Amino acid sequence: MNRPNPARSLALVLSRLGGQARTRLIEGLSTACREDLLAALEHVELLGRTDVSFAEQVLSQELDVMVGDNESVKQDNFREAYSLRVADVIALLLLKGSADHAGSILSHLPHSTQAECVHAIAAQDWEAVETHLGVEERQLIAAIDAWLGGGERHANPEMAVEMLKNINTPRQLRALLTHIHHRDSEVAKQILSALFSVEDLRRLTDRELQT
Repeated sequence: MNRPNPARSLALVLSRLGGQARTRLIEGLSTACREDLLAALEHVELLGRTDVSFAEQVLSQELDVMVGDNESVKQDNFREAYSLRVADVIALLLLKGSADHAGSILSHLPHSTQAECVHAIAAQDWEAVETHLGVEERQLIAAIDAWLGGGERHANPEMAVEMLKNINTPRQLRALLTHIHHRDSEVAKQILSALFSVEDLRRLTDRELQT
């Protein structure tokens, strides 16, 4: 089994994101990681299907769906169990930086990934996730984590709240909170209670409160 290449795997993901998201994510990396990733990005378009690992194929498959390259692909084609998600990789990147920097990136991520990233940052049990991943995917997460450096991987609900405070459009914030609620209503309630004070709620009309 080939040793995971975190820079190449991240390059595969970032190469498919919008320019703003890609640029800001790279800016948040250490100098050494940034140089490795930029070098990997120069060659990632030349990689064929046989050149990438199983874990990278899983990520590429989800990216195909996200960017509309292949809407017919189902996310369970490769696996029967939990699959490594693009949101897991991006959340791991964001957790290594500041909440303000992560918040500035959030709105530039693919819409379908934003709520997944916030939820992963707020409540993801990384050890539990890893127990359901395949060997290659588990090794890739560990390799990316070690390559990025920094503290341990753990849920950080305070960071998730600070990220959401960077959302200036009420409609976008409402959509994100709704998606998070559908994924995990308890996490959504915790975020809401930290995001809005009693004074904030008092300023809302009855109709807004119902919404």
